[in-house]
Amino acid sequence: MLFAGVLFFGKYITRKNLLKMFFQNKINLKNEGWKRLNYYWIYFFLFVATLNEIVWRTQSELFWVNFKVWGLLPITILFTACTFPVIKKYKLEK
Repeated sequence: MLFAGVLFFGKYITRKNLLKMFFQNKINLKNEGWKRLNYYWIYFFLFVATLNEIVWRTQSELFWVNFKVWGLLPITILFTACTFPVIKKYKLEK
């Protein structure tokens, strides 16, 4: 929730895309690409927070800890890989 909140705050309160601020020197994208990535990451962090809360409240502590290590890591890697087409589509040529 924290990361989603920070990205949301940046988008709607300060009117700045925080992902762009942090990564613009590494990834050169059109503004639409940054906008999409920002939304995708907000939704992802909300999804992960909700999923974590469900597992925490319905499973044993041991299962929850294992889920955080062996479940959330692959989910995050898979999601990151799914953002590559967006980066490729909106990448600016130098």
